[in-house]
Amino acid sequence: NDLARFTGTDGFHKFSMLFRRHFLTDGAEFLGGRCGAFWLMEAIASHTANAVRKDRRLADMQIWFLRKNKTNEGVNLTCWADTGSGERPKITQQIPYSDFFKKFDGEEIKLYCCRNEENNWVIMLPSEY
Repeated sequence: NDLARFTGTDGFHKFSMLFRRHFLTDGAEFLGGRCGAFWLMEAIASHTANAVRKDRRLADMQIWFLRKNKTNEGVNLTCWADTGSGERPKITQQIPYSDFFKKFDGEEIKLYCCRNEENNWVIMLPSEY
């Protein structure tokens, strides 16, 4: 429910010295802080260039999901170009352990990673798009 209040954004926040061309919106920064999930933002940032190499449709917008793994305490991170066409994800990373869903109520979280006018990447909640 706390994420529902984020629509649009007023700020863009740096979050990693490793990924200087990646920024977080207010909602993504809130999620990272509240759930101890800046590792998630770094995981997404680490895959953005490879995703573009796999599918040119990912050059400006990427759709990311973090989902609970039903069989253990791990999570699955996936990147999609289109979620409605029956395609398979372009990037898949299995993370063997995460306490994210102990802090976040739900089965999955969806984030967008979009390129802005300055050719930087911005990670955001869908409601901030």
